[in-house]
Amino acid sequence: MGYREKLGFYCPRINYLKMFGPVVDAMRARGSGLDPLVIVPVAPLITYRAKNRDLAAGKSLPEIRAQLGAGVEIATVDSPEAFRRLLSTARVRAVVNVGLRLPEPIVAQTVLPSRREGVRWCALGHLQEEFFHLLEDGLRQLDHWDVATTFSRRGVEFFEGVLRERGERDTSILSRLQPIGFVELDQVGGFSREALRRKYDLPADRPVVYFSTAPRFHLLKPAGMGRAFFRTIWGGLGARRAARRLWSVRWPEVDWLATYRDCLGCVGEFARRNGAVLIAKTRPKHADPGYVVRSVDRVFGDGAFYPFRTLELMFLSDLYVGMPSASAFEAAFIGKRLINLVPFPPASFEYPLFFPFKQEFYYGTDGLWNAGGFSECVRTFRAEEWTKFTEWGRNGVLDPRFSAEARRRVVEKAIGFDDFKASHRFLDLVESVLKE
Repeated sequence: MGYREKLGFYCPRINYLKMFGPVVDAMRARGSGLDPLVIVPVAPLITYRAKNRDLAAGKSLPEIRAQLGAGVEIATVDSPEAFRRLLSTARVRAVVNVGLRLPEPIVAQTVLPSRREGVRWCALGHLQEEFFHLLEDGLRQLDHWDVATTFSRRGVEFFEGVLRERGERDTSILSRLQPIGFVELDQVGGFSREALRRKYDLPADRPVVYFSTAPRFHLLKPAGMGRAFFRTIWGGLGARRAARRLWSVRWPEVDWLATYRDCLGCVGEFARRNGAVLIAKTRPKHADPGYVVRSVDRVFGDGAFYPFRTLELMFLSDLYVGMPSASAFEAAFIGKRLINLVPFPPASFEYPLFFPFKQEFYYGTDGLWNAGGFSECVRTFRAEEWTKFTEWGRNGVLDPRFSAEARRRVVEKAIGFDDFKASHRFLDLVESVLKE
């Protein structure tokens, strides 16, 4: 492991590289005096089930080395005790995690004793999930962290208001939650549209429409509706008619029910008329129906996470269209007009505990999906909005221009910064606690 002190990156999932990569590069740029060490849990410490089955970093060690480059050590640990020993033998001064949650055995047997020994624990905020975790686990969760970060000051202020509405009187502990922006997005500063078009073998002289494929809504935990209802978006005409009657009993605002195939057909018609290449970005867990592949020109899976393929495809494109997706963070930061298709009433599938944040930062005024002049939210379960969307498909013109002021408000509200320096702000905080 060498003799230099290290900054550890706890990496159970390979997609964490999209967060760690920019921080590692910032360490190199500023000569932090610490070497990066990627710490990968393997069985029995981690099991390859659920989300980790496809993304488990323990199955992807060569990819980690290839994506983070030379000079980054990797160590595997198979127990909390081994994890703690590694921190000592490798001279790890601080450990970076994505988010505020760690398995309880790691908290009890690694985090708490190592903190008493002087190791600092630092959390990177990710897609506002830190607020959701604090609502579920309680504010004292912050006690385990020497550095805890989130995206924007507006997010912290809104969260404080939510807590007060829930009867929380003392919110002073939130001062530990520092807004730094989204470190993943720092990598965009080195992108080239022309180079990315060549990398993905896409024509330089045609517009590109980026479509984000839909998750399987019925595989989520719907808020108040049976799973069978959410299968209807993949059904045919008969299923749609029957489903609309069922939906309207519970949700009177549902006066139409467009299927996934309908939505794709409309986007495809728009792309063809405008001479655009229609590309789709998917993930294994989406389990796309066969007609998705047949409806687009190119389909891309996850690929690499540093550089992050989603960011690269978003950067080279001219317009973003998608079902409800956090890719809107990337679109807003890069500056891509976006259209978000909402297939069901949001309250029917969003998690109730986190729904206030979705209403404020996604669906609300100056939200990621609903900022006039920049982004548009289309409720495809409303006949009027669906008619307008199909008219766009038949006659709309691909115009990537948008209101810079609208985009600025969205970024300030949801992301906080757009200066490619989130990683440096994070390292400033880490170095500050290491000096204490």
